[in-house]
Amino acid sequence: MITIARLTVRELSVFINDLSADSREVLPISKLRAMSFMSNPNADSSDVVLYLAYRFDKLIGYRTVLPDNMYINGEPIKIAWLSASWVHAEYRRKGISTELLNAIDADWNQRLLTSNFTPYAKHVYSKSQKFVKLIDVVGARFYLKATFLHSYNSFRHRNVMLAILERVINGLNPSFFFRHFLTMPNGVDLEYFSRPDEELCCMLEDATSDTLTRRSRDSWNWVLRFPWLKSAPLGDRIASKYFFASAPPVFNQYVLKVFRYGECVGMLHIQHSHTRLSVPYSYFEPEHAGLMARVVLMHAKKLNATFIVSYNNCLIRELRRHRIFFLSVRTRKREYLATDYMVDRLRGLDLRFADGDGDCAFI
Repeated sequence: MITIARLTVRELSVFINDLSADSREVLPISKLRAMSFMSNPNADSSDVVLYLAYRFDKLIGYRTVLPDNMYINGEPIKIAWLSASWVHAEYRRKGISTELLNAIDADWNQRLLTSNFTPYAKHVYSKSQKFVKLIDVVGARFYLKATFLHSYNSFRHRNVMLAILERVINGLNPSFFFRHFLTMPNGVDLEYFSRPDEELCCMLEDATSDTLTRRSRDSWNWVLRFPWLKSAPLGDRIASKYFFASAPPVFNQYVLKVFRYGECVGMLHIQHSHTRLSVPYSYFEPEHAGLMARVVLMHAKKLNATFIVSYNNCLIRELRRHRIFFLSVRTRKREYLATDYMVDRLRGLDLRFADGDGDCAFI
């Protein structure tokens, strides 16, 4: 007998203060994510965000959703992004994920979207016949060095031979030599912020004004103040009970203005998570794209990132022009799926998303 339990945003506070978490075999949500969900400016306290599948008293699966607002013909409607999903190994391929998905679909009145999902999750979506492809966004991953880690948040390699092979390839990597001479152009200065000021917020609102989600200063401050990851150089005991990454060795966020000869020419929001560097939000005119790409590349060099990932066409084009500084480049594709109901609502509109939409700004 499978039962589905639901937790609202308000009820997540019970989890935050539950002292028995240490004794649980599996945690359905990390404390960082729970705190972030509770602070979501796009969520109501009554929104159901965590679905738990039990067989008797045993937790065998869970799924989280991220409430958001989407603007259709200028009017906001409440939607949810499907996020983390897990099923116990002994109960996979027995319809648990489908039952969780059906419960979410009913509660959220078919107003669901998803991106950044695993092949297994896509199989569940296809099997449910509730989702169709909405749009594909082409991106790129620029490798500064080789890596054989199975996850960019991993602490260690799966085996010694892969670690040795990685060291050999990187020892022969010519891009290391060329990056040694990488410098900032003359007349360029940077200013860093822990929280965005008025000018930065205006830049973000301008950058996302023609997207479906129209990010606000409240949403941006939420991403910066309540990330889902924290730095844990020596590992984190509680994080090991949560299936998804929550405590990589290194995690930092940087918000900065870029100046050229005293004039502000744009902003960047850079995230660095162990081996990965990404830019969930940015704002600049096309004529400054080359400078912005160089600033991103120099951050990756300084932070010892393994690769840069981007879905911003201007940044990708300019980073490709810096090909000499990379070991390799691979094309990436971010696929957005939506329910039939949402596809009908969005038909005929300009389907543009910000790079950080869904849970992409958090992971």
